[in-house]
Amino acid sequence: MQKIHLETNQGLINDPNGLCQFRHTYYVFCQWNPLKKDHTHKEWAMFTSKDLIHWKQHASPLKLGEPFDRDGTYSGSAIEQDGAIFVYYTGNVKCENRYTNQCLAVSENGVDFHKKGVVLPTPPGITRHFRDPKVFQDKDGMIYMLVGAQTLDQKGKILLARSENGIDFDYLGIIAKSQIYEMIECPDLITDFDQDLYLYCLQGRDPITDEVTDSFAVYQVTPKDRFKQFEPLDLDHNWQKLDEGLDFFAPQTFIDKKGRRMMIGWMSRLDDNQERLLFEKEPNAHCLSFPRVLTWKNDRLIQTLAEEFESLKTTSHPIEITSNGLQGKTTNRLAYLKIERSPSEQSGQPFRLVLNAGELIVTWKPKTCELIRKDWAQDREETKTFPLDEIRTIEVWVDESSFELFVNQGEQVLSARVKPLESHFSFEATDGQARLFDLEGFTLEKLGSMDLKPAGHARKEEETAIAVY
Repeated sequence: MQKIHLETNQGLINDPNGLCQFRHTYYVFCQWNPLKKDHTHKEWAMFTSKDLIHWKQHASPLKLGEPFDRDGTYSGSAIEQDGAIFVYYTGNVKCENRYTNQCLAVSENGVDFHKKGVVLPTPPGITRHFRDPKVFQDKDGMIYMLVGAQTLDQKGKILLARSENGIDFDYLGIIAKSQIYEMIECPDLITDFDQDLYLYCLQGRDPITDEVTDSFAVYQVTPKDRFKQFEPLDLDHNWQKLDEGLDFFAPQTFIDKKGRRMMIGWMSRLDDNQERLLFEKEPNAHCLSFPRVLTWKNDRLIQTLAEEFESLKTTSHPIEITSNGLQGKTTNRLAYLKIERSPSEQSGQPFRLVLNAGELIVTWKPKTCELIRKDWAQDREETKTFPLDEIRTIEVWVDESSFELFVNQGEQVLSARVKPLESHFSFEATDGQARLFDLEGFTLEKLGSMDLKPAGHARKEEETAIAVY
């Protein structure tokens, strides 16, 4: 199990939901199936923290069971409104004419959530693919809701609704569209930078079987307040990937009390065989990414790890200079590595970084970078290639079965799950100056024995057991 990434101690999780900070407590929710390591059941998991390092998992705050969400409480978001947490989510109803609704639940104490029902039903001309409500407020206090959707011609769209009180929403129409992809998931809109940023996931679906064929997370820059002009944005062009790694999807952002725009994603794009083999001996499956701080600098998006994680660094380790470059290792699996390259090394000299005997490899030659992972399901190398002008610095954060790499002070991020080959951490690099540290895990107060009552029944919060890594 992971030790510095959020995950439940049982079942399967996916998309992060409802990210917010309420009364100085961080809230991270996510999709959760506590019953099995598959997607046959959906409710919400809930974690809270005062500092992003010491966490507690709570009993599920949102379970299926009402007529409007009887087959699943799916992804959504949250805002603070009238001294309470307003949580918006997709209620799934799998009847003969399957449909979805955008629903509301409210908590005044941050623990007990009370469902208020449907606030936005499926509009005319929209298929059952109508989900992932992202709610935000503008500077005047007006509340907006973005929803990912598919029109009857099987093309992806982003829809917009508006409310003055967070309860009564007026549907305004389509504000962004794709002519290539069959669905748009996880829409988000950042409005606190010099320019607005749309975040969304492009999803290809087979027109006959409706199965997912491709999906990835991107962002697109637009002029300020363009979303209010109701001229549909072209989602097929002028986007950039949020993460050039192998496992990052369904990101969501929020603003904390320090004014930081933060983002968390789901760390998986694994295929079925990779997923089965990676988690077959574990009671749980999947994790969330680190919380990343987003800034806009020199006309580009910068992603850096929240500064609180610096406190996890402990023992430093020596770096050995070899005829092939440099190398080092730790005694523990959890590690932090930073490599800084000199101007002469940056100016066209190829670079290669091997992590943990080849669990993950980064290679760079002028203008091009490759991320190579050992595919444990097919015993081959899996390669991702993308454009990159240079590598000046690279920071590597290592957990039990995941890596997050921040390149050039966060100008690019690479995320990947791996099948561990070593119980410690080691690296080899062709050049640069390196610093290497052990990491201690964060504290997660997990749920104790799981009380898996049938859907629709309230779950009593169980006794908890503290796990300190």
